[in-house]
Amino acid sequence: MTRIAKIEVDGMLPILPSPTDKYYRNKLEYTFSNKRWLNDGENRDDEVLNMNALGFHIPGRFDKILDINHCWLQAEPSNSLRNSIREFVQQHGYSFYDLKGHSGALRNLVVRTSSTGETMVIVVFAYADEEEVNKLMSFIDKKFPEITSLLYIINQKKNDTIFDQEVVVYKGREFIYEGMPVSKGGQVIKFRIGPKSFYQTNSIQALHLYEIARDFADFKGDELVYDLYTGQLKMPRSTPP
Repeated sequence: MTRIAKIEVDGMLPILPSPTDKYYRNKLEYTFSNKRWLNDGENRDDEVLNMNALGFHIPGRFDKILDINHCWLQAEPSNSLRNSIREFVQQHGYSFYDLKGHSGALRNLVVRTSSTGETMVIVVFAYADEEEVNKLMSFIDKKFPEITSLLYIINQKKNDTIFDQEVVVYKGREFIYEGMPVSKGGQVIKFRIGPKSFYQTNSIQALHLYEIARDFADFKGDELVYDLYTGQLKMPRSTPP
């Protein structure tokens, strides 16, 4: 507040921690890459070494992806989805995205879950042909019939943002529902979340955030309230020329 907003703060209230630090995220984005981050003991000169990865970016390295076997951030079916998709595409010879050469069939996998039990899966392809797209989407549909919203995107830009890309509905709805309980009497606010929607990634803390804002505002009941998002514009991840 002082350094950026230039607002002097006399004191700070204690931070309200999340009640859980595992499996709390409702959205994760994984990256396909043919430049896997090597673990200790792996020799990059090994000609039979599998360099494909489906996971997260290494801090400070735009071109290296840590392959993830089990992620503690998001509950099932997130881990099962990621591992099953990775196994399927490797068995069927799909090419993983090359961040430097801007080539490869597979680019990103986005998984969104909700407290209502609904799941959205978005597969982002780069240079895949129609047969590859249909084969993978059909596999996901049959392997995970519980998916509420199964979508895909063809993104051939040099950055990962999907906000300017067409979203294709392969099966189900183009959105999922999230429910936020706002009273002890059982009242629930219902949110419709699409593939490009912003929603607090920690659903439990989202409720706490709204509750604190409500209490600070000390509403009397006759106010007109606007829910406005004023976050910083997220710029595309930098890529090499």
